[in-house]
Amino acid sequence: MAHETTARDRAAAAHRALAQSVEVTDGDVRLTDSAKNAIKAHAYLKARAQVADARREHEAVVAAQRRELERNAFGYPADPDRFRDALNGASERITTRTQAAAALRRAERTGDDLAAHAVFVIAAEKGFGDIVDSYAARHPESGSALQRLRDHDAAADTVAEKLFSPLRPPQLPRGLPPNEDRLARLAAEARASDPPNPFGLPAGSR
Repeated sequence: MAHETTARDRAAAAHRALAQSVEVTDGDVRLTDSAKNAIKAHAYLKARAQVADARREHEAVVAAQRRELERNAFGYPADPDRFRDALNGASERITTRTQAAAALRRAERTGDDLAAHAVFVIAAEKGFGDIVDSYAARHPESGSALQRLRDHDAAADTVAEKLFSPLRPPQLPRGLPPNEDRLARLAAEARASDPPNPFGLPAGSR
């Protein structure tokens, strides 16, 4: 499931507003083709800017959520100073999966929870998945926190989200030029002439 944020909802609303504007504009027999293209260009550029703003906000929120999940999974708030020293030591000693496995066995055999958690963190950083899973299986709290982090990372990695996310830029409406300068000129014409709009909004409300 995708990351749900208010910014994502705003992006979806911008897509819907653009689609509605294009549909009604194309069906308005009072408008010339040039007027229709001007209205659609204005609506498209507005929606594109709204989606881009929403995407930036969404990504910032999701990144903040991930940092919190990482702290929950890998932090050691009970004794952060000693844990930092343990991490530095484990990082220097552990370069292979075999070394990580041996260090984890030693720490758990002697009941050194802090050292074991340090090995867990280093194993995660180095991509030693089996060591990470081994630790998580024996420490349910860390295992649950790790799973929440993995679920968070997987949420944006689905095919549907990659192809159909409302955070993707809107599609250029049919009949509009792909050239940015021409689009801007068309949108400016819509603002300058304020042609009849399909929603009956007051002049300048677009």
